[in-house]
Amino acid sequence: MRKRNYLLPNTFTALNLLSGFLAVINAANGQYVSAAWLIVLAALFDAFDGRVARSTQTFSRFGVEADSLADMVSFGVAPAFLAYQIGLARLGHLGLVVTFVPLLSAAVRLARFNVLLRNLKTKRGFLGLPAPSAALAVAAYVIAYSGNKPLRHVDVLAVLCVLLGLLMVSTFHYAPIPKLSLKAGTRNSFGVTFLFVWMALSLMWPKIFMFPMWMVYILSGPFDWLRKNTPFFVSQGELSGFSGESEEEVEPEERPV
Repeated sequence: MRKRNYLLPNTFTALNLLSGFLAVINAANGQYVSAAWLIVLAALFDAFDGRVARSTQTFSRFGVEADSLADMVSFGVAPAFLAYQIGLARLGHLGLVVTFVPLLSAAVRLARFNVLLRNLKTKRGFLGLPAPSAALAVAAYVIAYSGNKPLRHVDVLAVLCVLLGLLMVSTFHYAPIPKLSLKAGTRNSFGVTFLFVWMALSLMWPKIFMFPMWMVYILSGPFDWLRKNTPFFVSQGELSGFSGESEEEVEPEERPV
């Protein structure tokens, strides 16, 4: 009976991989917005597989490795290929280099995550920008501003790809996407509220809210580092009785597998 339980989280992993594969096909066929939405769909499947595995006690090394391989396609290859197809190809060899930066960074980021997770079952945060979050930034930009046509101006997209690549391999700490529960305290409640507000506003007015609001999360890692290490913020925190440190560590919690 227990062996059958492994099928459920691995099904979500397979759907994640399928979504990424279809995103590549759609991008190759010029269906850029469809490809971007498929990356969003892959991120949803990716969010569920880990939660299902933990809730059903079917966490396994096989699942971790399979999930990373699927993520490499959906959040490494798919967004890089989409960015190349929708405009960066016009930059020639420079476009290849620019799109390879987030692809390589996603591979390094996923490999580093697996190494850090070797003896861990739970995580409280991320070291470096998660690959799915970086892919969502590219997808959000395409959905918001492309109009399903090749971009006329690719400067912003090129800078975005390089920035996302650097943030993925950085040591900035990022909070995990909040659990869909209001029982985890005020911080989680704020995160859940932000997530739902972002999704609602993105569906109604994608050009205004989808990409800018997601960039709030993308830049939260560097901002949090500045808040904890810049003398001005530190001194302000001391004056107000707030040290600038979070209530719980962002590092994963050690548990034997």
